Amino acid sequence: YEGLTRPKAATWLRQVLRHGSPDDIRRPRPIPNREQQRVLRSVVERCLTEMDEEASLADFKSEPLRFMLHGVPGAGKSEVLWWLRKFFEDVCAWTHGVEFVYVASQNSMAALLEGFTVHSYLGIPFMKKDGAVVNRKGNHSQYGVSDFFLRFERLRWIFVDECSTLGCELIAAGEDQVRRHVRKPHSWAMRGDNDIRCFGGINVC
Repeated sequence: YEGLTRPKAATWLRQVLRHGSPDDIRRPRPIPNREQQRVLRSVVERCLTEMDEEASLADFKSEPLRFMLHGVPGAGKSEVLWWLRKFFEDVCAWTHGVEFVYVASQNSMAALLEGFTVHSYLGIPFMKKDGAVVNRKGNHSQYGVSDFFLRFERLRWIFVDECSTLGCELIAAGEDQVRRHVRKPHSWAMRGDNDIRCFGGINVC
């Protein structure tokens, strides 16, 4: 949370809630409605809480945010994801795929998000029609540590688009992959000596 400050977060929220996001070259953005505002405020507040906890170096850190953003087609879910991406990149100075990530079950969905597929980012193997297992990543990098430890080292937010298309088995495989590879000491992964949170303490939507 090096780039985040409370004044910067307040200024960004005030701008978006009053004027939308006029810098979008695709089309003028509407001002967030009440439900969208609740989501934006919740995520921003969670980031500020984690910023304070990170600065305090406390061994115990508060419970991560886990929630579902749902609605009929056209309700504005994609708008919320777009605003949050602007917050993460412009205010927090984060990089997609490092501190936050948007994933989806299929390439076409991931492309609309400018994100990754669940299989590629989380390193979940899958089987082709001929029975060959593909997408199996190596366990260790050139530095002698897990590739996935390095990938998840700074990750704080995972957004799974159209999660109903994944199925419970795939979601569980992704959760297990993250939980087994996140940092544990002085992180949101730890609640007690042997109790690791769901998704390793990463916020999940």
